[in-house]
Parts: sequence; C-alpha cells; structure tokens
Amino acid sequence: MKRMALLIFGMFFVCIPAAPAFRARADGGRIALQCERGAIFAADSCDTAVLSAVRESEVFYRDIRIGLSGGGARRAQIVPPENGGYNPHIQLVSFDGDTQQIFYGADGGGSGGYGFYYVYRAEGDAITRIFSSETFRVPYEARYADRFKIEVKNTDSGAVSFIDLSARGSEYLSQIYREDGALLRPRGCDIWGVNVAEPFYINAEKRYGLEIYARITGLYGADAVGTVVMRMKYENGGFASFFDMTGVYGAENENYRNMD
Repeated sequence: MKRMALLIFGMFFVCIPAAPAFRARADGGRIALQCERGAIFAADSCDTAVLSAVRESEVFYRDIRIGLSGGGARRAQIVPPENGGYNPHIQLVSFDGDTQQIFYGADGGGSGGYGFYYVYRAEGDAITRIFSSETFRVPYEARYADRFKIEVKNTDSGAVSFIDLSARGSEYLSQIYREDGALLRPRGCDIWGVNVAEPFYINAEKRYGLEIYARITGLYGADAVGTVVMRMKYENGGFASFFDMTGVYGAENENYRNMD
C-alpha cells in the first residue's frame, strides 16, 4: 500500500510542472501547444506531431510550427503559409483510409468568423499540402431572383437551389424588389471563400472527409443570407465534392425558408 502511494505521488509530481512551465514561457518564447500521435509516415507506425508557436496574447499565436517525428528521429517540419492565428490546433485523421494526415486550423480573428485551414500528407520524408483554404475554389455563384428569392448555382454541376426571402421586412425587400416581387434591377450576391473547414467521419468507409462552409451575403458583407456546405472526399491526390447543400441559419428559421 505504501509503495502504491509513493508511485501515485511520483506520477503527480511529474505531471504538475506542465502548467507553470506553460505560463513561464508565455512571454514571447516558443511553447508546445499540442502533441498528437498516429500513423503519419506508415500505416503501422506510431509517429508524433507537435504544434508549437510563439504566444502574443491570451489566444493569438505567431511563428507556428508543426514538428513531425518517427522512429525516434525528427523527420519533418511544417510551417503553415498563414503563420499566425487565434486558437491554432491540429488533428491527425485518415482522409485516405491508410495513413493519417495532419489537419491544421486557426481562427483568423476578423469579421465573419473566417479561419485558415490546411491538410498535409507525408510521403516518405516529403510533406505535401493537399488542401488549403486560401486556394480552394468555391464553385458557386448567387443572385437575387424574382419572387423574393436568392438563386444559388453550382457552376460545376449546374444544380440550382433557392433561399426564400419573403418573410424579410419591407425595409429590406424594398431595396431589391417591387411590391409584386419583381426585381428592381439585376443584382448579384457574394459567395465568399472558405469560412470554416473541419474533418468529419464517414462510418461506411472508415475514413474521414472534409466539410467546408462558405458564406452567402446579400446587400453588404454583414448581410448573411445563407451558407454553402460542401462535403469532400480525398481521391486521386485531392479533395472532390460528393455532397453539397445550401443552408440557412437556424436562428433565422422564422425569416428564411430553404428551398434547396
């Protein structure tokens, strides 16, 4: 019993310095934010990914690095193109169903809730970026249509969905429509780049996909009227969409009806 008590005390003693050390190095020195283990370099390996950065404020970090180790040796280092952000994090998930890839995300901190998202794949000691939120093309366009609707079109497939605006107030609608629902003039809407990207599990395939959100805005940037949601699979070296939809915000259910 005494021996067990000493063992537990020893474990506690080893673990407790982590928090003070984190605080001591939060004044501009590099700190380790996260450590994940998985099959990064080979399907049967146990490798390590360590996310580190220089802390500038309570939640903002710069000079971000992801160090990769395997077989007892350091093998690669990743530097995200957008090398600063709020609440950076990594996940090791398998998009290909074989090895695990490194998903990195950080909040941008600007209006609209945008962030920076990248996926990296190890091939030997070479690291390839297989997704970037900054270069991903959102294949959609939108415009106001007659009868108090917004038409959302997939420019790749030609599929069209509608968002119904008829429950919006007259002050808003009068800027766009006549009383009978006809457009005052042709007017487009904006579909922005990647707002959010996150992995999701595809149970039937025992691997992960990537879900991407892009905001639809109307008369001005803060006039959010809906969201395009794209579910992607990793195939042939890149991500391809297999399910898309047009969505509206749950808090606005009384004002919008999705006509997808």
